[in-house]
Amino acid sequence: MSARRVFTLLKQTARSEVRHLLIGGSPSATTLTRLDAAVQTPIATGTEHEMRKKAEELARDWIRNEGFQLAPEGEPVFEPLGHTIALATVLGFTHLYDSNYKNLTDPRNLNPTGAVDLAAWSGLTPKSGGGYAYALDGLTIIACPTLPPDHNLNLKFSKETLDILKEAVQLQKRVGPTLTFVLGRAGEPEA
Repeated sequence: MSARRVFTLLKQTARSEVRHLLIGGSPSATTLTRLDAAVQTPIATGTEHEMRKKAEELARDWIRNEGFQLAPEGEPVFEPLGHTIALATVLGFTHLYDSNYKNLTDPRNLNPTGAVDLAAWSGLTPKSGGGYAYALDGLTIIACPTLPPDHNLNLKFSKETLDILKEAVQLQKRVGPTLTFVLGRAGEPEA
């Protein structure tokens, strides 16, 4: 089922929690689904109007009772790779374009666009002990480096804060670059 994202909600704790509310189907038989931590949970089925209303009610309830907030409009929400791929898949995407998968020389395995199935894409390989967080942003997935867990940066506010932030940026750059990958759907012409 291809769906549309209605709401993305965040709960800022030591380990951020992200919930997506999605609707899909036809205007007369629309399904409302919750997606969090790559797990889909069907909530209700009805008309598109009813499911939109139900999504608004759930979002208000989670904000009021569970400490969630609506994700800021236009800002990417970063999650682990598996969660981002699950969201992209539910939204109907089947592949993305990664230049690391381009092959112009082997006639048996030509792949001039670097198209790779989402299920087979392993994301980016970090360096220097860091990692990557991923966000679905419209028609792209953004991969952003994260600091190594043992970065030893003391982020208490002081006159040295700027120096600490500069060091954090340098550590992040050593992990790898921030990259954006274009998504595609089955049946679309390749880029």
